[in-house]
Amino acid sequence: MPADVRAFFASTVQVLMLTIVIIGLTFLGIKPDPEHYFAGSLLHLKLLEDTPGSRIILVGGSNVSFGIDAELMQRTLGIPVINDGLHAGLGLAPLRELEEYIHPGDVIIISLEYNLFAYQDVMEGDLDEMISALQHADLEQRLKESAVA
Repeated sequence: MPADVRAFFASTVQVLMLTIVIIGLTFLGIKPDPEHYFAGSLLHLKLLEDTPGSRIILVGGSNVSFGIDAELMQRTLGIPVINDGLHAGLGLAPLRELEEYIHPGDVIIISLEYNLFAYQDVMEGDLDEMISALQHADLEQRLKESAVA
């Protein structure tokens, strides 16, 4: 085997080994940040599990997360308020996640980001899924009544 080819293969192996080491150190050295913005999703689920009785649950993207003061609402209204807003890029996933935590008597305020209305599948299939997910909390009837009114 010529020396140039041997040198090329040696260099290729060195680059691959270095790449593997860098990727390995990255995944081993960087731990998940418990203070990260998206870690709030775990806090939301914990609040949904642990808050008994009727609650007001705010659902949406960052418009809800940053734009609505749940603590002020709770103090003013005297009812637990859970701000489940996170990020518009998550789409309707938080609504699907919410399904198993809804109790009878909960009030759910849904404030979707405007870009979610730009996609046909969100307005058709996913909206139907959202309504069926909320159905067991007797919200489907309230949504129909408010649409007629």
